[in-house]
Amino acid sequence: MFEKILDSLHELKLVKNDPKTNCLLQNLRLQFGKEPKRKIVIFSEYVDTVKYLEPYLEKLFEGRILIIAGDLSASKLDAIYKNNK
Repeated sequence: MFEKILDSLHELKLVKNDPKTNCLLQNLRLQFGKEPKRKIVIFSEYVDTVKYLEPYLEKLFEGRILIIAGDLSASKLDAIYKNNK
């Protein structure tokens, strides 16, 4: 039975067609369509989630994102400060 469930999940190709990621990106596009200069903060409890989303966000927003994954270096703190103005 477990094998059957795994096969069914594999057929859905959820990693390739992640519905949660698609929904997030769709909503971000919608918000930025309404307010192009808006700043949005996305929080996640898990660093793996942040790292998983990073390429999707970078592809969609090319250079307009700042990823903080528990690594607040001096350059990232400077970027946050400059972006706050």
